[in-house]
Amino acid sequence: MNIREATIDLHNAVEETEFAKKMIAGTLTKQGYVIYLNAQYLIFNAMEQYGEYVLPHVSLPRKQSIIDDLKSLDEEATGFNMPKSAYKYSDYVLGAIDKVDRNSHIYLNYMGMMFGGGIVAKNGYSAGNLYKFEDRSDIIKSIRELELSVDEVNQGFRYHIEIFEEIERMCNRV
Repeated sequence: MNIREATIDLHNAVEETEFAKKMIAGTLTKQGYVIYLNAQYLIFNAMEQYGEYVLPHVSLPRKQSIIDDLKSLDEEATGFNMPKSAYKYSDYVLGAIDKVDRNSHIYLNYMGMMFGGGIVAKNGYSAGNLYKFEDRSDIIKSIRELELSVDEVNQGFRYHIEIFEEIERMCNRV
């Protein structure tokens, strides 16, 4: 069984959250998307800022893309109005002990931006820099060559469900 088949249930659960449905349908508010981008900034910063993570392709880093997308919305990456679950996941990512665990979070987050992100980019929430990858086929190949842990990918999906549910609650408070 390949990694996609082994993690499909939690992958589908992420897509079934109300937040994800709105994001995919193009009905997300600017506020919701800004919170989402800030949460993504925390996650990608955890993988890109610290030496424990070795990205398998030079075109993978997303931090600047997120900053540019926020700038296109007259916003900036901040720690304010941020889901606590995004902090929890970024801490978890930083605590990944071995290379296989770290690879699993690289797989989940970067492949998610390349595949699911393409759908979101079409909705025009921002300039869509987060979802633009140079050398896409080479990137996909480099990520697919990584040794992965099904348990860690599934754990990452659980965190994303928690993040999306929390962002939805935050948006409903206004």
